[in-house]
Amino acid sequence: MFHFFNEINDLLQVPVTNILNGYEYINLSGNAIYIQGYKDVLSFNEEHIILKLKKGELHIKGENLNIRDLNLNCILIEGKIFIVEEAGVR
Repeated sequence: MFHFFNEINDLLQVPVTNILNGYEYINLSGNAIYIQGYKDVLSFNEEHIILKLKKGELHIKGENLNIRDLNLNCILIEGKIFIVEEAGVR
């Protein structure tokens, strides 16, 4: 069965960050981030995107952030990514 994160890791040797909060993400050299398992986009602008998670939120901070691809549970964000952090996780 095809699994995007395993394929990226095998082909590019890019580490997949596994979080126990029900999502995974790959940060591609700080120029793009692919996130699987988020619930909703709560807020976005060119410097800060907030995603709703199963428990809490994921904050992506940077410059010229742009939601490039969006579907049911996967999102691709491009731009200069400085910080990826969870908030409100209990």
